[in-house]
Amino acid sequence: MTSDRVRARRACRGARQSTALLAVATACLLAITAGCATQPGPEPQEYLDERTAATITVVARSIVLACDRPELGVNARDYVTLTGIDVNTSGKHSAYVLGYA
Repeated sequence: MTSDRVRARRACRGARQSTALLAVATACLLAITAGCATQPGPEPQEYLDERTAATITVVARSIVLACDRPELGVNARDYVTLTGIDVNTSGKHSAYVLGYA
């Protein structure tokens, strides 16, 4: 009977250790994934035009479009960049899309 009790105690101790290890591993995994999930995206940039008192907001990431031009040469492309802009003049918002090549 004593050997059965010793075996039972060892089994319980091993189960407690594996449960504690699983809890620590889960906590580490949650901490790592929570850090990745809370990273903010790029913030839009704001400028104040002192002459007109308008606040100009420009998106943080522009869209770049490319068109292959094989008749001009190898790896020749035409590019156009599109950027969103918001102009706030005394509460009146005007949205624009600026495109440049």
